Amino acid sequence: MMALFNYLLLTNFFWMLVEGLYLHTVIVWTFSVDYLRLRHYAALGWGPCSIILIFIIISSFFLMVFFSIIFYVLLVKLMGDLR
Repeated sequence: MMALFNYLLLTNFFWMLVEGLYLHTVIVWTFSVDYLRLRHYAALGWGPCSIILIFIIISSFFLMVFFSIIFYVLLVKLMGDLR
């Protein structure tokens, strides 16, 4: 839930930043619209998605390692109790 909340919060602010940059560019370069790079704005707007995805992948890897260690310790303890 926290990752989803952070993702939604970041995308809100990044899209406001992109809209502000786009409007600034349109106002400043009124007569030179061919210089607008919409791909750069789209990449900047989708930036939080990649940040959150990297965070989710790294945290899920560490959780997987943590739970596998716990499972291994419990399994060794259980096997030791059975002898």
